Amino acid sequence: MTEPRRSPLALLGRFVPGVRAVTEQIPRFAAAWAEETERALGAPGPLLAVLGDSTAQGIGAGSHLTGWAGQLRERLAVHHGTEWGVANWSRSGARVADVVAEQLPALRGAGRRPDLVVCAVGANDVFWGLTTGAARRAFAELLPGLPAPAVVATVPEGGVAGRARRLNAELRGLAAAHGVAVAEVARTIRPGRGTLASDGFHPSTRGYADWTAAFAAALALPDPEVRG
Repeated sequence: MTEPRRSPLALLGRFVPGVRAVTEQIPRFAAAWAEETERALGAPGPLLAVLGDSTAQGIGAGSHLTGWAGQLRERLAVHHGTEWGVANWSRSGARVADVVAEQLPALRGAGRRPDLVVCAVGANDVFWGLTTGAARRAFAELLPGLPAPAVVATVPEGGVAGRARRLNAELRGLAAAHGVAVAEVARTIRPGRGTLASDGFHPSTRGYADWTAAFAAALALPDPEVRG
């Protein structure tokens, strides 16, 4: 596998303490998820497969387990009454084409079909790329290749909102055509309230709770606080 793409944010982290604290999580969270993935693939019980970028890694949260992937696992465990394993092939800095070229083949080669696939990617294409043409073409290849059932997140629309909205419109159409559920992250996340990490870019643990709510809504999971 190729090395994770280095984003301009990682370069900025050399000089800005708040950014540095978050970017220092990247190798630690990647190593922790690699261990989780190996353990999950060898364990019984349902399996959640995670694809995507740094948000799928949980960068910005208090730990890798308090990003959306870890929070979603807890929601699934409560709803189904059983523990879920997480095989997380996401990589910080990934773009949609990286998921197609590297992460999807890793999932297919794992020797085990997941019970649910969840993908969050596209922000790097929107924020650091010159256009989203490559992202649109990669999504057209990615979505039909996801094992069912699968959920894909819309891209947050802060910053370059117009570009994100256009990509999300295309993403929704592709998802509908290929039977992939859409988690409306772009419509669910709320600014403020301590929802951003110290780099001002990635979500905090509280921010990832909004992402988790979007995935739970796409999966029709009830809010655990109002169950029975």
